[in-house]
Amino acid sequence: MGLWDSFDSSICPTKHFSLHQAKTMNRSLTKSFQIPAGSMTVFTLTSMLMTIVFYDRIFVPITHKITGVEQGMTFLTRMGIGFAISVLTALVARFVEIKHKKPFLTMV
Repeated sequence: MGLWDSFDSSICPTKHFSLHQAKTMNRSLTKSFQIPAGSMTVFTLTSMLMTIVFYDRIFVPITHKITGVEQGMTFLTRMGIGFAISVLTALVARFVEIKHKKPFLTMV
């Protein structure tokens, strides 16, 4: 169960970026062109794919030279870094939500 929980938290940004959130954003690039709300998840998926390419082509060869491990880092180190990133992401999301909710809480 723990493995699926960690997988779920890494995919969380793509699942929770809803159409409603996209509709409330300013999506206009020019006065005559606006990015369709339904295609906003493409940017999230593209950034995830670019991260995979960066990791595989740049990060792993550099860490392989430093550590001597063929994969760049041990599996346990990669897991630890992934969990640390998940915790930092949750903290940042918490503070962003607090900032977003503050004006509405003072109205009540």
